[in-house]
Amino acid sequence: TAVAANAQPYKNSAGLVFTPDFSGSSPIVSVQWKHFLNTTNNLDIRAAYQFNWGPDLSALFEWNIPLSESGFSFYAGPGVHIGMVTDYYSNREASFEFGLAGAVGFEYLFRQSPFALSLDWHPYLTWQPAIDDKVGFGWCSFQIGAKYCF
Repeated sequence: TAVAANAQPYKNSAGLVFTPDFSGSSPIVSVQWKHFLNTTNNLDIRAAYQFNWGPDLSALFEWNIPLSESGFSFYAGPGVHIGMVTDYYSNREASFEFGLAGAVGFEYLFRQSPFALSLDWHPYLTWQPAIDDKVGFGWCSFQIGAKYCF
């Protein structure tokens, strides 16, 4: 019961998430807001902008499992995303993209401090109807985050 009592050490958090781009286009910086609905479930909202593609907004529902009383926890969950994408290879105008997203990660909340660090993987399946009806799967989306918890 001691681990279950510490499942939700904060109600909200706000921070920045950095996504290195291994494909060579450009890294992504996201603004993140996390809100706990109860002791183990939260909503994770992220707004991002990638220079070569455009803005993106994602919303995820995550389950949290505390791994120890020292501040480590595991989280995972499904979600959706929508954004604007520019096909800069063919110089076409921007169009919308949308699809499914997911998260699997670890978070460490510092003791006696309102700060937390996270490392996660965000695979996604996206559809870009105006760019040759393109469907893509992104599997190489690892993210490092830092947030203020309140």
